[in-house]
Amino acid sequence: MAEKLLSDTNLSAQMQNLNMLVVTEGRERTAEEYAGLLQAAGFQHVEHRITGAPLDATLGIKDAR
Repeated sequence: MAEKLLSDTNLSAQMQNLNMLVVTEGRERTAEEYAGLLQAAGFQHVEHRITGAPLDATLGIKDAR
C-alpha cells in the first residue's frame, strides 16, 4: 500500500489529512493504525517506510496457509 503515514512530524501528511477530511471525509492513518488493520486481516509481518517521496510505503506479508 502506498499512502502518506500520519505523524506529528510529517507536515505534508498533516496537510493531506486535512484535505481528505474536508473534501472526501476520509483521513490518513498512522503506521500503527495501518499495522492494526493489516494484522486484523491476517497479515503477520508489517513494515513501514517513510520514503521522502509524495507517498510512504507499508508492506504486509500474509502466510499462505
